[in-house]
Amino acid sequence: MPGEKNELEELYFKARLSLLNLKDRIQETLRDLKVQVEAEEAEIIVRVDRGDLLEVLQRLKEESRISFDLLLDMVGLDLGKELEMMYYLCASEPWQILVIKVPLPAEGGTVPSIASLFKGADWYEREIHEMLGIQFSGRKEIERLFTSEQQEGFPLRKDFRG
Repeated sequence: MPGEKNELEELYFKARLSLLNLKDRIQETLRDLKVQVEAEEAEIIVRVDRGDLLEVLQRLKEESRISFDLLLDMVGLDLGKELEMMYYLCASEPWQILVIKVPLPAEGGTVPSIASLFKGADWYEREIHEMLGIQFSGRKEIERLFTSEQQEGFPLRKDFRG
């Protein structure tokens, strides 16, 4: 259809402009913190030092114009040379997904627990700790979900020999 391409281009342009405007608001909200904010194709990525994680999440959750108040997922990754924590947040108005990335040393690391901000984080933190060995400060002892007490190593680490 002749007009469809123009309509799709216009929709894409509006969505991209909205994403860039949201990126600017996030940068303004976090202006005094050491973060890197990037607008990807369909999401915004915020790279954060672990020491600023709780402050970043608190501000993004409470910011009235862009409240990222829903934790969609938490993912721990072994990238070989380093570990990485990823937090997927959602804002309902405007509907948008945000990814927070926190680098950690390859030998393991500690990030603050976010269970006080997002109650659903408890299970994610337990699983990530058990599978990758990432520590979550501010938590009591973490009970295992999947492996036995005799399990040595962390099954999702690249160096695991189980």
